[in-house]
Amino acid sequence: EQNTKEKQEKQQLSQNIARRIEEETKLIRLRNEEIERRKEDSERRKEILEKKALARQREQEEREAEAERIRQGEERIKREREREEQRKREAEMMKNKEMLEEMKKQAD
Repeated sequence: EQNTKEKQEKQQLSQNIARRIEEETKLIRLRNEEIERRKEDSERRKEILEKKALARQREQEEREAEAERIRQGEERIKREREREEQRKREAEMMKNKEMLEEMKKQAD
C-alpha cells in the first residue's frame, strides 16, 4: 500500500512536471512570437520613416533643381537683354559717328 501510494505520488509529480514544462514551453513560444511581432512592427515603422525621409529629400532636390532652372532661365534672359542693349548702344554710337563725320564733311 505504501509502495502504491509512493508510485501514485511519483506519477502525479511526473504529470505535474510534464504539465508545467508544457505550460512554460507554451509561454516561451508566445513570448518569442510577441518579440518577433514587435520586431517586425518596428522594422515596418522604420521602413515607413525611411521612405518618407527619402520622399522629402527627393521633393527638396526637385524644388532646388526647379529653382536652379528658373534662375538659369532668368540669367539667360538678363544676358540677352544686356546684349540687345549693348547692340543698341553700339548702333547709336555708329549713327552718331556717321553724323559727326557727315557734319565734318559739310564743314569742310
